[in-house]
Amino acid sequence: MPFNLALLGSGLFATNSYLPALAKESNKEIHLHTIWSRSEKSVTTLAAKAKELGFTPRVLHGEAGLQTIWADAAIEGVSFVLPITTQPELIITALQHGKHVISEKPVGKDVEAAKQLIARYESEFKPKGLVWRVAENWEHDTLIRAAGEVLRTDKALGPVLYWQFKTEAVVIDGSSYQATSWRTIPDYQGGFLLDGGVHFAAMLRTVLPDYAVPATVISTSALHRSHIPPHDTVQGICLPAKESTTEPHGPPTALNTINDLKDIPGGTGKSAPTGSILLSWALPDTPPETRAPGGLTVTTLNGVVEITNVNRVWTLRVIPAAGSDVKPREETSPADGVERELEAFVKTVRAVQQGTEDEVQARGYPTGPLWDVAFIQALLSSGGSPVDIKQLLGN
Repeated sequence: MPFNLALLGSGLFATNSYLPALAKESNKEIHLHTIWSRSEKSVTTLAAKAKELGFTPRVLHGEAGLQTIWADAAIEGVSFVLPITTQPELIITALQHGKHVISEKPVGKDVEAAKQLIARYESEFKPKGLVWRVAENWEHDTLIRAAGEVLRTDKALGPVLYWQFKTEAVVIDGSSYQATSWRTIPDYQGGFLLDGGVHFAAMLRTVLPDYAVPATVISTSALHRSHIPPHDTVQGICLPAKESTTEPHGPPTALNTINDLKDIPGGTGKSAPTGSILLSWALPDTPPETRAPGGLTVTTLNGVVEITNVNRVWTLRVIPAAGSDVKPREETSPADGVERELEAFVKTVRAVQQGTEDEVQARGYPTGPLWDVAFIQALLSSGGSPVDIKQLLGN
């Protein structure tokens, strides 16, 4: 039987990403049953785009439209693509009416709000067999997951030594996403740094081995361009858990030396998979072809793994060290995370209904996106002092 889905929200992302993803062959089980928006004008625009892609959903708007959705037993699931602070109340309402839910990231405006929402889901609705997943497309994207698989399974690469993540974007005053009313002057921390930054946090926890995932951050935040409040840039150092620190790798030098290691002032260092991060929406409007691609570079003992994005196309590179057993690899693929997250959501609902286990069930579970919010909140609040992410989470 088809999975009847209601799409709530008619903004740029719903129009440009969700509708095309629902039209993919991999999501043929999903029937776009209903679309809804607060205003009749915006949902009419979304309906026109849906018709172009071959959909014929019921079109609803306003409070009356919401009540129709809650009361319609034919609708199994609801997808929320709405402003950050609008979603939590509607998520609870949908669950109260027996709907499975997939809601756009971030999972909350801050750690405390997200924890409260997750706690209520886990105590009240999960025991009833209701599924709630957070739509973090970078957690699902095929090549991002492939990068993580390489780092976890290719033993020839050796341990992670350090990593670097960088993304820089241009935001012209009045540009499409910045002109969205709830983004222009946001009612949540960080502005674009939260809304977009959680993607990059999700990449880190998806790609990095567990021992290299940040445990502590030391960072600074800034507002360089006054039209993008409250902050447009963070730069930081990310430290792993203390137990990830090891002795240096490989044999000591074979050369004859005058001095002994114990004679070096200050002693010798240890090895730990630390990282550096730059997130900025303050880039000047330089020619697009001159901008460095954003992404993650992971340096291991015997090679380098890179995952970068240009114009929504991912490139994964594995670069071997001379004389190593690491196999070179280069692969490109269009971003497919939205398509995959919707596919995974329906698979998870079906698996829960049938009482079976499915390997995709953990993807999008709200505790992962909670870590993403905590990571960004730590970067925003550090002010040059260490912030322990586990402590921020209350763990």
